[in-house]
Amino acid sequence: MKNTRTTWTTPKTNIIAAANDLRKCLASGNKAKLIRILNEDCEYPILLNKNEQPQDFRDYDFSIGTLRTKAEIRADPQMSDFEKYLSLNYHACFGEPDAVKSYYKTGILSKGNFNNMGKSHLVKITDMIEYLQRSSDPKHHEYARVWYHYIDTSDDRHFYDTFRLKNCSERTPKVFKHKLYAVEMLNRDSEIIVENPWYINTLMGLLTIIMTPLKYIPSKSVLQMTDYRVVTYRVGDVTRGLSVDIHIPKKFGFKSA
Repeated sequence: MKNTRTTWTTPKTNIIAAANDLRKCLASGNKAKLIRILNEDCEYPILLNKNEQPQDFRDYDFSIGTLRTKAEIRADPQMSDFEKYLSLNYHACFGEPDAVKSYYKTGILSKGNFNNMGKSHLVKITDMIEYLQRSSDPKHHEYARVWYHYIDTSDDRHFYDTFRLKNCSERTPKVFKHKLYAVEMLNRDSEIIVENPWYINTLMGLLTIIMTPLKYIPSKSVLQMTDYRVVTYRVGDVTRGLSVDIHIPKKFGFKSA
């Protein structure tokens, strides 16, 4: 499906919405047909929202450390609930690949997870505290007390790590168990070998009958600005500069289009 052009719109999970997309595409003078396709193979797939992303810490990488409080992290609208959980409960460490693989599989830490160099990975702070407290080195006991403040009930400011989903964070296609309906754009001189099934054409006809009367219903779409002032911002000279005019209405309303 590499050469399939699905640029008209995102795919649809139900056939009625897809048939309406096809109706609008054909009404715009394009040549197209309805196909079944995997969401991830579309050019504009349905994307995961933040709270639909994987809920496994092993699917995330270290992004950046920021000086924040717990309250600031919990109130951050740019982070998902799981990303907030990771920031409050995990820390980025660097270690040997074998030690990282062992911890991700068994949850047991070793000296190889704390080399200050090597492969970046996430370590749960409670696991780190427990490991440091078992050490015979008194310095490790002090480090454990320092890390305990990251998970206690206080709201002190600390350097909390933030994490991002591996490979792609904001444009991750949602994976469906089945193929979706999408509009495939065709060249004007191409021939449609496979015709749309009769039920698609029937749905399109019904949708056209339903939508046609809506064209004659007045809509409130035209803005009236009978009294306004203009603020002009200019950069450069008159002939080669850039001018931006901002119209600020003093009174405004809407009228039927």
